[in-house]
Amino acid sequence: MATVTTASIIERAGILLDDMTHIGWTEGELLKWLNDGQREIVHFKPEANSKTSIVAKVAGTKQTLPADGVALIDISRNFAADGTTPGRAVRPVKRAQLDKNLPDWHNAAATLDALHYTYDRQNPKAFYIYPPSNAVGKLEIIYGASPADATLVSTISIDDTWQTALLNYIVFRCLSKEAEAGMAAAATGYYNAFIALVGGKSSAEMNTDPNADMKASRATGA
Repeated sequence: MATVTTASIIERAGILLDDMTHIGWTEGELLKWLNDGQREIVHFKPEANSKTSIVAKVAGTKQTLPADGVALIDISRNFAADGTTPGRAVRPVKRAQLDKNLPDWHNAAATLDALHYTYDRQNPKAFYIYPPSNAVGKLEIIYGASPADATLVSTISIDDTWQTALLNYIVFRCLSKEAEAGMAAAATGYYNAFIALVGGKSSAEMNTDPNADMKASRATGA
C-alpha cells in the first residue's frame, strides 16, 4: 500500500520548478500531471499497480481481463466455481507452440481446468487458455490495473518506489508548456530521466529476480 503523499511530490515539483507558491503551475495542474504520470508508468510497467483476482472463465479459449485491467502479468492457478477451492497450476506457453503442435486447439474439447495460457501484449486486455473452458470454474490472475486518480490529500495510487519517476514526469509536463529558450531541452531532459527510471527499474528487477530463469523456461514450455 502506498504511503507517499501527493502533497510531498507536488512540493518537490515546486522546488524544481522554482515555484514553491504554485503561481506558475497550480497544485491542481500538478496533480493532473501526476495522475497522467501514474497511468504512463503502469502502461510501461503493469507491475507498478498489480492486482490479484479470482475471475470467472467464459466458454472457449478467449478470456478477458477485468474492466480496470491494463495488462496480464501471470495466471497462477485454477479455482473451483466457489472461488475458494484452489485447483491445479496453469503454465504459460507461446501461442506459436500451440499453433504448430495443436493447430485446432481452439476447437478442442472443453474442460473444467486450464492447463496453459498464452498472452500477447499487442492485444493487452485478452488472453487465451488451453484447453477451452466449459464456462465452469475460475482462474486466479495477476494483472496490472489502471490506477485510480490520486487527490491533493491522498497518497499516490501506485507503488512508492515510483515517486521519483512521477516527479520527473510532472516537471517534464510543466516545462513542456513553456516557450522560453532552453525550456524544451530541459523538459526533454526530465522526460529522459523518467524513461531511464522506468527502464532501469525493469532491468534491476530482472537482475535480482530469483525466478527469472524459471520464468524463461516456463515461457518456452521447457
